Amino acid sequence: LVDALYGDHKRRRMIRLGRWTHAREVPQHEDVIANFRHIPYSFNIDEALAPHSQLLTNIFEQPDPAKMRNAVPVLGYLADLSEKTGRKQTTVPYCGDLSLIDCAQIANWVYHHIPGASKQIVNWLNCATYAHACTIVSLPTLEEEANAILQAAWLDLQLSYDMSAMDVDVDLECLSILEQRMFELSLAAGAGNEQWGKDAGTHQDRWNPYEGLPEHWNHGDRDPYAPEFEGELDVRCFHIHSGRLH
Repeated sequence: LVDALYGDHKRRRMIRLGRWTHAREVPQHEDVIANFRHIPYSFNIDEALAPHSQLLTNIFEQPDPAKMRNAVPVLGYLADLSEKTGRKQTTVPYCGDLSLIDCAQIANWVYHHIPGASKQIVNWLNCATYAHACTIVSLPTLEEEANAILQAAWLDLQLSYDMSAMDVDVDLECLSILEQRMFELSLAAGAGNEQWGKDAGTHQDRWNPYEGLPEHWNHGDRDPYAPEFEGELDVRCFHIHSGRLH
């Protein structure tokens, strides 16, 4: 077990890497939700939302906070927030304890079952219709549909986790930092020519861990043709002239 071996090009050359998914390639919250059309809703999601399809349609088409406030807590939330800020608010940043897959499946259900939703995604995704669907799915059972239970479910949706909190994955952040130290191309890192595994052979599945890395990881402060270690032939001493090597 070793660390990034920052600046230690000799030991890096002796190690072949097992393949893993780079931190930048791991789907984030917004990526999963944005691809909801490719994440079909489950039977449980359909069972929870189907009885409320008309109400969700009404929220989507003609939301009326005054009349629907008790049955649809999120409309009361948006009305109060709009009054407080002095401008109309439509975005709801809450998803409670629902998993990313749950959130995507709920969006997929709304997309397929609410008339017009497939053509006006921006008007319901992360807005009142979607938020109320999440509230319904958060209910303990289908039988507990009293307004008090809905209010409690909506409160839980707000108090659990908001979407911004889900965007921070500490392990992923640590992996990203480690990868930068491992694959940075700079004089300080001692890895001007992609040193990992040079003396050991190809990486797992012939993986190229340097492919597609952020451009700013290449500091450009090292001559790529300079010797990598003491005693290595300096190819800069040679030049090609008239097809002959001198």
